[in-house]
Amino acid sequence: MDNKNFFISNKFSISLIDDIIEIIFFDCILEYSDVDLGIRKRLEIADNKSYPILSDLSLLKGISAEGRKRMAEDDGLVSLKAQAIIYGSKFQKIAIQMYLLIYKPSVPVKIFKDKEIALQWLKKF
Repeated sequence: MDNKNFFISNKFSISLIDDIIEIIFFDCILEYSDVDLGIRKRLEIADNKSYPILSDLSLLKGISAEGRKRMAEDDGLVSLKAQAIIYGSKFQKIAIQMYLLIYKPSVPVKIFKDKEIALQWLKKF
């Protein structure tokens, strides 16, 4: 299924709801091609506008090294005002914190366990 404000694949879904782009990652491991597809589809949905983004990684099993590098490329942050990342386990929280220390995003990023608190934070942007 694919339309102007929504995209779904077998590894993630992207939607634009109430001026927030929400990406939900499923129970899988992301490879370079998955991350690349996600960035391209998010940019299509954003349609040259900037939005805060909610990334729900709580079910995600992992991301390949190539996929992590692809996320950190310049277009990975295009059209983003801020990013809230939802984690599911303490291990995920630590892995996300390490990623943020290494790649240092140029937009405000905060990690959360609770989706509603993350959405409240994103509404500031």
